Amino acid sequence: GCKDNSELAVASSLYGVKSGAEVVMGAVNGYDSCADLTSIIPILQLKTGRTLVAEERLAGLTKLSRAVDEQVNSAHRINQPFVGQSAFAHKGGIHVAAVLKNEDSYQHINPVVVGNERRVLISELSGRGNIMSKVEEFGMLGQSGGGQGKNEDWKQRSGGILKTVKDLEQKGYTFEGADASVDLMIRRSMPAYRPAFTGVESMVDNRDVQPTTERVRRWTQGGAGDYSARERARARCTAVVKVAIDKQFSCLRRDQNCGFDDDDGHIVLEVSEGNGPVDALAKALDRALLPSFPSLACVGLCDYKVRILDGDKATGAVVRVMIEFQLTGAVAKEAQGKGKKLSWTTVSAGPNIISTSFAALVDGYEFHLAEHVNLDELVGQRSSSGAA
Repeated sequence: GCKDNSELAVASSLYGVKSGAEVVMGAVNGYDSCADLTSIIPILQLKTGRTLVAEERLAGLTKLSRAVDEQVNSAHRINQPFVGQSAFAHKGGIHVAAVLKNEDSYQHINPVVVGNERRVLISELSGRGNIMSKVEEFGMLGQSGGGQGKNEDWKQRSGGILKTVKDLEQKGYTFEGADASVDLMIRRSMPAYRPAFTGVESMVDNRDVQPTTERVRRWTQGGAGDYSARERARARCTAVVKVAIDKQFSCLRRDQNCGFDDDDGHIVLEVSEGNGPVDALAKALDRALLPSFPSLACVGLCDYKVRILDGDKATGAVVRVMIEFQLTGAVAKEAQGKGKKLSWTTVSAGPNIISTSFAALVDGYEFHLAEHVNLDELVGQRSSSGAA
């Protein structure tokens, strides 16, 4: 077995096989600085013609790799050669156009053979082919909503979407890891698309009582990291959110926080406390939307990333927020049976980290309702209950 201290373990193992070695030692994903078997096995089988495992077992390689990462609670390396999320990712416009015509032009193997998939990324380098590929991937090709042929409508619309992508990336957005935001951008370009709800406004109040005095007291008494419920209550945030729920969905609340506006739909105003501003916003949003959209109870936030884009501006810098959502429970099982994604990421950017976070939260919930929930069926259920 070869150690990967110099990042040559895979190459050394392959050279050993070429020189006559019959046994290769390694570990899935290269754990413990060993040679990475998720690279060695497909190279030996697909590039040298050796039969090491059955084809159906090889097709489970990507799933195996990610399952091992889950077991050891480690983030999956997206740049792994065969099983990484970016192993078969394509970005540039000319690059994507070639792959769409002939996958072999920029792919050394069919990703399905190792259980992976081709990904087309959206960025400032994209062309219309990238957008059209996403339209097809998201299953929207026949949902143009226009009067021309299904392809012609999208070809015309893709130019506007591409311009929006490039403009937003100039402002700090990045869509390479935020397919849900791309999905929503495409949906919103369709004349017939109606979001289930719209985030109208939000406000956060940070009630940090005597922060300096409390911090010094914890330091001097040896409790700098003590965040018990009583201590934390002195520095909790309160968020107020206002959302407009589309008129076709009944507002189940019948108290003062739910009104009706002819222009925006059902207006809901909710307030909640949280462990910081983003947590408070998420909880207030849940309180506002759950009565009308119960499936949101199965949506969890599993990652929250903030990146400062122009550090030279110090506290006035633009920040990029990316939030990853995960679907759980019965809704997840149903979505998985339909081949839907169980996790998705949204992105937003701006100088106000709280407003930027709220925008990413709203987009994440809107994507779930558009992707995983049959809204027409929901409207029918509400209509039936109203008639009863």
